[in-house]
Amino acid sequence: MDDALAEPADLVGALFATTPEVDRAARPVQLAAGTKLVEHHGRKADPTAAVVDSQSVRAASNIPRSTSGWDGGKNVGGRKRHVVVDCLGLVLAVLVTAAIMQDRHAAVPLLTRLRDRYFSIRLVWADSGYAGRLVDWAADKLTLTLQIVKRSDDTTGFVVLPRWWVVERTLSWLVRSRRLARDVETLPAMHESMVLWSMTMLISARLAGRRRDAFLTRPPAPAP
Repeated sequence: MDDALAEPADLVGALFATTPEVDRAARPVQLAAGTKLVEHHGRKADPTAAVVDSQSVRAASNIPRSTSGWDGGKNVGGRKRHVVVDCLGLVLAVLVTAAIMQDRHAAVPLLTRLRDRYFSIRLVWADSGYAGRLVDWAADKLTLTLQIVKRSDDTTGFVVLPRWWVVERTLSWLVRSRRLARDVETLPAMHESMVLWSMTMLISARLAGRRRDAFLTRPPAPAP
């Protein structure tokens, strides 16, 4: 082994310096841990339904302009991570783009990636941002039923939408990871790998029986 890579920090840096190596390292670990957790909940290892959504995050100063942008709807400048999760909220596929990217446009490569890895999935829930020609495209090209979860017109204030809340909860889990609270990765592929590692940490904590607030940094409030 090269003496320059003798320290653990250098080894980690060398691993993350090569994008293909990162993907080969992160995905199998996350997939194995996720399979155990799914089976622990009495579900089949192969998912049949999923939920898709996106989240815009602010970018650090080192992020290249070529891979970042401005999300006018959220007033966030940086990148957007698009995720597909199963019914337990475990990440099945992730794609990181510039924040200016529309959800329905990013869904094309994202759903294609999902279909390549999980052929058992037949139904994907999404919000109104994915409505339109994408629904027909997913049915024709990927044999996927993209069902739009709509908000009722006669409701006011905050309302929990059926099925769609699962992916919203996953996005809140990811923000708890310090590395994902703000985009500091030079390459979008590195950000995608960090999402998988963060999900692996969460799954491992659940399998080990740790409490649900295991990732909260502040200590619990003392008993009265």
